[in-house]
Amino acid sequence: HMSSERQEYTEISPWWGEHIHRYLEACKYIGAADNVLDIACGNGFGSNMIAKHTQGQVVGGDLSDEAISLSNKNFHHYNLEYKVIDGTNIPFSNSYFDVVVSFETIEHTYKYEKMLEEFKRVTKPGGKLILSTPNFIVNSPSGKVTNPYHTQEFTYQELKKIISNYFEHYIIYGQKYNRYKKSFGFSQLIEWFFY
Repeated sequence: HMSSERQEYTEISPWWGEHIHRYLEACKYIGAADNVLDIACGNGFGSNMIAKHTQGQVVGGDLSDEAISLSNKNFHHYNLEYKVIDGTNIPFSNSYFDVVVSFETIEHTYKYEKMLEEFKRVTKPGGKLILSTPNFIVNSPSGKVTNPYHTQEFTYQELKKIISNYFEHYIIYGQKYNRYKKSFGFSQLIEWFFY
């Protein structure tokens, strides 16, 4: 179950700042020659940002044929290619990528553990996974997941436990933004980054 909650490239939206911010942060951890997989790349703008940051191979992968078509139409770079990829069955050999990037993905599938296994498998030893997912406590303050596209959301402790099953070294960061401040009264929403 990977329903679409995609941010369209042509849509004017307050979400753009945080989408771009995530990719700018990710680029700080990507080396000049790193091979990078951006899984759930959506419309491809983030993969394109990464491709301009490294001379390594960059692959933007998404489950949606439509997303890959849009990506191919809108963004081109000499070291960038887009492929239809299921994050639970990544068609690359073990230890292929220096960095795997996956923003706002694991909350969209019940198979998130299989996905994390695959992320680990295709990442080189000493490589990095950079991932974000909503904080359940902040994103669903009612105590029930209300986003119809999310199969589950995680608390800080739950996320820490899940990640530690796959990765020995990790850092969890909070992301604060006040997209809702004026109209809804929330002062912040927090999401995690880790690698």
